[in-house]
Amino acid sequence: MSITTEQVWNDFSWRLRAFILDRITDGEDADDLLQDIFTKIHNNLLHLKDEGRLTAWLFQITRNAIADYYRQLKVQLPEPALATGIVDNQDDNALNREVAGWLEPMLEKLPEIYREALG
Repeated sequence: MSITTEQVWNDFSWRLRAFILDRITDGEDADDLLQDIFTKIHNNLLHLKDEGRLTAWLFQITRNAIADYYRQLKVQLPEPALATGIVDNQDDNALNREVAGWLEPMLEKLPEIYREALG
């Protein structure tokens, strides 16, 4: 294989970053992810047998990295009060505030288009 990581960076980094930013709105997270992706590319470029498949291979690595990113964001939520016992009507407002406190951080991690749909 004659293509180098530097050539891939020069030819594809801006496209991959744009692809990532369409799915992850945090620019710093996108840059970190792009760096991780290029580490994987660098470590595995010699295993690519068909340079004609380079673009598809790069975007598959990127899609997998984005999926991993969202898997890592899963937050362990405390068990809601309803699951642990009966809640009377006086506790409904407190429960609503508690649930809102769980949801807000999760919603902030969503791309803006999905936040708007839920907002």
